Amino acid sequence: PFWRVEPAGNAGRLDAVTLGAFLAGATTRIGIIPTATVTLTEPYHVATRLQTLDFASDGRAGWQVRVSADGGEFGYSALADGKQPVIVDGAINEAALADPFAAADAVIATARELWDSWEAGAEIRDAETGRFLDGDRVHHVNAQTQWFSVAGPSIVPRPPSGQVLVTALAHSTVPYQ
Repeated sequence: PFWRVEPAGNAGRLDAVTLGAFLAGATTRIGIIPTATVTLTEPYHVATRLQTLDFASDGRAGWQVRVSADGGEFGYSALADGKQPVIVDGAINEAALADPFAAADAVIATARELWDSWEAGAEIRDAETGRFLDGDRVHHVNAQTQWFSVAGPSIVPRPPSGQVLVTALAHSTVPYQ
């Protein structure tokens, strides 16, 4: 496909959020909901990238949250310490999903805090006074979890939709809950 360039290794691939931002300019009436794996991307980065997608799509962005089964992918993954395998004899080990999905829940909560760190109307953009934003309407986020920590407001203003739509596949009990 035209969006995928594969030189040596896996350099040059576009991820789903980046591709979604590209596609946002090609459509005006459909929602764009890329899958972003919370065990691959820091919460701060996934939140700001989704905010940017929401701007590019004029408020039509969403996020399908994914938890990866490979615990070694990223430092804050609940699977990284190798507690329990997720797949045992071809079946899902529900007990092993509790920690990764707790981590995903923390990432979603932190992303929502970051999206709300700029109140509606925080952007002033007043050329006469030289003020871009109302500092009283931008709030500090201080998320401390066992998997990650995030401090500070988002670097991207409040998304047009206010809160990006968050979706998830619920194919077993733990993801559903």
